[in-house]
Amino acid sequence: MTEVVWNIFEPGLQRLGFYSPADPTYGRYLIPPWAPEQDLDNDPNIVTTRRRIFFPLNAPADSIQVEHSEDVELVPEKLSKERQRTGRWVFYKTWEMKPEALEGKEAGGKGVDMVMVHVYAVLQDVVRVDLRHGKQQREVFLSGASMGGWTITYPSTTDVTKIATAGTDESAESEPKHEQEFRPKIAGAFVMCPLVNVAPASRPNILVEGLARIIVKFAGSLPLAEAVRGNVSDDPRVEEEFRQDPLTYKGKLRASTGLSLLHGLNHLSKRAEEITLPIRIVHGDHDRATSHLATMSFFDRISSKDKELKIYEGYEHVMCKVGIDEADDRKRQAVLADWKAWLLKRVTIDRKAGYNPEAQ
Repeated sequence: MTEVVWNIFEPGLQRLGFYSPADPTYGRYLIPPWAPEQDLDNDPNIVTTRRRIFFPLNAPADSIQVEHSEDVELVPEKLSKERQRTGRWVFYKTWEMKPEALEGKEAGGKGVDMVMVHVYAVLQDVVRVDLRHGKQQREVFLSGASMGGWTITYPSTTDVTKIATAGTDESAESEPKHEQEFRPKIAGAFVMCPLVNVAPASRPNILVEGLARIIVKFAGSLPLAEAVRGNVSDDPRVEEEFRQDPLTYKGKLRASTGLSLLHGLNHLSKRAEEITLPIRIVHGDHDRATSHLATMSFFDRISSKDKELKIYEGYEHVMCKVGIDEADDRKRQAVLADWKAWLLKRVTIDRKAGYNPEAQ
């Protein structure tokens, strides 16, 4: 009960300036990475970089303006008041294969970036750091699943020209010179089970949604709905894997989060035509978390000349889970092969035939 009361009052106290948490990440910053992530961190052929970017304190929530960025380590000292600057920041990691490890690869050793990210400002910062270290910009391919799939297809009011027409002279004319220099060269997107709309099995009932609308102004952080919990796969190991990941949020969907997502879905639905980059979307027809029917309707309205859609029969929301046996694992392998083939085709075209993503 004490926790519920605190969830109600804490956001208001912060807005009024009466309370500021010592750790704005509530312990998440210092959590060690999950075992599969540690495998990447410890791979001798991979360079791992940890950074964070700070946003202006009073900037709009969807602003991509960066006040400061820096390399960091996951240590308590980085959470001290003098190191928090504005208090609004995002931590991210990059993994880059060493040049010698790329030799002989299927893309002919050509470096391309696959970005699975939720914040456009991170893409800008990666470019900024690369240029600072004398590296040439490479084409960037975006990828995301579920909410990540929604994010990379989401043309917000601040980044629609960057995401939809990245690299064109027309979209760059209205930007400040220093921002033009750090614009990622987005060459395409591979999207899995995007959160274009919630599947009926996972959407809270009308009473819960109505309650959320009432309390969001004073208790938006209150957990209310199960949402997708239990609906992502019929394999119980998937839920167990989720519970074992120390960085995942395991509580119910909070009122403000749910309504923000709903607002974002409605906004995205109205702007599908603004998406013009090369894109392939894959979705399972047994998805109980996100709606494959909504994805099909959304896809029809995308303006890209280079666009593809595949609905995988019998697949649930988690499309790349490791199978319980060889036969079950073929599902995952099919999606991975799809992803790889789509990417390599465009890398090969770009390398051998002068493929120009800006012309799509």
